[in-house]
Amino acid sequence: MQTGFGLFRNEVFTSGPARGIRSLFTDLRAVQRGQIFAEDPQRDTQGTRLMADGNLGHAFCEFYRLGRDLYIIAGDGIYDAAPRTEILQGEGLIEFHLRLAGTLVLSIPGAKETITVTGPCMLMLHQPPGMNVPERTLPRSRDTGVSLFCRPEYLAELAERNGIPTWEGLEEIKSLGNKVWSRQISLSPTLLYVANSLLRNPYQGGIRLMYAEAAALGLLCEILSGFVVHKRGVMSQPPESEARQLDCARRLLGSQLSESPRTRDIAKAVGMSESKLKRAFKAKFGVTVFNYGLECRMRYALELLRCKRKPVGQVAHAVGYRHQSSFTAAFQQFFGFLPNEARRKMH
Repeated sequence: MQTGFGLFRNEVFTSGPARGIRSLFTDLRAVQRGQIFAEDPQRDTQGTRLMADGNLGHAFCEFYRLGRDLYIIAGDGIYDAAPRTEILQGEGLIEFHLRLAGTLVLSIPGAKETITVTGPCMLMLHQPPGMNVPERTLPRSRDTGVSLFCRPEYLAELAERNGIPTWEGLEEIKSLGNKVWSRQISLSPTLLYVANSLLRNPYQGGIRLMYAEAAALGLLCEILSGFVVHKRGVMSQPPESEARQLDCARRLLGSQLSESPRTRDIAKAVGMSESKLKRAFKAKFGVTVFNYGLECRMRYALELLRCKRKPVGQVAHAVGYRHQSSFTAAFQQFFGFLPNEARRKMH
């Protein structure tokens, strides 16, 4: 087993000690063999794409610097190299690792057991400065994911500016002092969809950067508004106010895609009457409960057809249709083209 450079850092730097995330994103033009596809000096944004050395496997990484406070790494591939252990430097950043496929094994300082992260799931991590975490990757298995890095202050400011209740994860991080904080949760369909859209960013040039920034902010807002971290590490939806009840209803509609949940069941789950939910949901989101759920299912179906290349029949069942013909009719009415045309329409 080799220790030192990790897979993507081995690609980025030719020599010298492994460098941290902040150093990596200082200037993406310094990435060896990286291909800058866009930058905007006025907004301090850059994007570069890197193809892995064929000796390591078949993979790509895209690096986005979205100002001085928000960084993204999106990557997909299969590595042939032997298992490697990389030392992840503690830099005081909050990290959100949306892992779609593959396995990481983390050794947290002071912890008796390692943390195994197997996709699909999301790992949230905070390493205080100086608290380094060894990370082990496995060979000959698909490694797919999107990682966001930001300062805790940026996250707090983002929540405050947009009227989002304080994320309790920040309070837990403060209370731990100089200890590593981590949580794992399953990936909701919404997070899964946005992560996949970043991996398959359909635009070029500056618009590609704009799309990545919009997707990153969408992910952060979903995380901030969608979950509360309790001390047991369990993620749950807060039901205190009407606004939170409506957000909870929206998340349920966005996560229950294998069936069409009844409005009365959603209302019961969030603690509202069915009539109040219908009225308040339309007032807040500008769309009915039924149509919002339909949109979530149709867009998930489009993702399965385009990116996962699933057969139409399997996609129909995945989004709650018993008969392929019914799904085909609903899909064509929603998008204006047939499911089997989805891949061609993408191009």
